[in-house]
Amino acid sequence: MNKSFLLSVAFFTLLPSFAGAEGPRASYIDGVLHTLLGLDHLIAMIAVGLLSSQIGARAVWQVPAIFVIALVVGGTLGLILADGEWRDWFLSSSEIVIMLSDLILVLAIIWLPTNQRGINSLFYIGIFIVTFGFFHGFAHGGEIPDGAIALYYVLGFATTSTLMHILGVAIGEVARVFRHPRVARGIFAATLLGMSIPYQVNFWNTLMPDFVLAIFGF
Repeated sequence: MNKSFLLSVAFFTLLPSFAGAEGPRASYIDGVLHTLLGLDHLIAMIAVGLLSSQIGARAVWQVPAIFVIALVVGGTLGLILADGEWRDWFLSSSEIVIMLSDLILVLAIIWLPTNQRGINSLFYIGIFIVTFGFFHGFAHGGEIPDGAIALYYVLGFATTSTLMHILGVAIGEVARVFRHPRVARGIFAATLLGMSIPYQVNFWNTLMPDFVLAIFGF
């Protein structure tokens, strides 16, 4: 894995220890916990790492890095629009994309062949990764706690997301020791999918009636 990528993780992790004020530390922890306490976020982050391991080569660090960059960009926009008139619309859209991201990423791990590094494959994977990262980030930024310092809050959820990506990569690399690595990764992906089912069922059951009524103008 790229050394600079690992060094950036260490930097973000150690940064709060150099902050003397309680505010930065608390804001950083808020960002960390916002990801850790959201199962829908955790599933996507681990799945990104697992998928990047499955693709192999430079994608092992490039895919997570692209996701984190998109995450920070989305989070920054979420912070900007946190009190704006578009906030509710973006947050609602983010929740839909986040739920879809859990499904699509997990299914991609199950169906995508190992070492699928064709130009077209990477292009489409990149589009999904950027889109999912942006909306995950926007949800984080739009839900910043009152009084939190934006910079440290962003560093907090970026750190957790990065570490979850690394966890996913590690799981993918461990799967290589099995006789059928793809089956091993598929089993873990299916476990992630099973964990998300209660969230998916509850979310879509809540959303669909209002969505259908809105379409038909009732």
